[in-house]
Amino acid sequence: MVLEVTLITVFIAALITALTTGLGALPLAISTKIDQKWLSIGAAVAAMILVFSWPPPSTEHGHTRSRDGPPV
Repeated sequence: MVLEVTLITVFIAALITALTTGLGALPLAISTKIDQKWLSIGAAVAAMILVFSWPPPSTEHGHTRSRDGPPV
């Protein structure tokens, strides 16, 4: 399925992202006390997502620069 990228498509994708982010934060907004165990688990999951979502710099075909940064 090919989806044409238009302003409306980008707007809808951003709206869905914003709504799901707010929905994910809702339990934290309505709870009065959060156990230290769950804060630690949440921090560990967030760190894992950040670490594994960053792609390594491309070294294929002799490229030695990261996407937007200085030479690696």
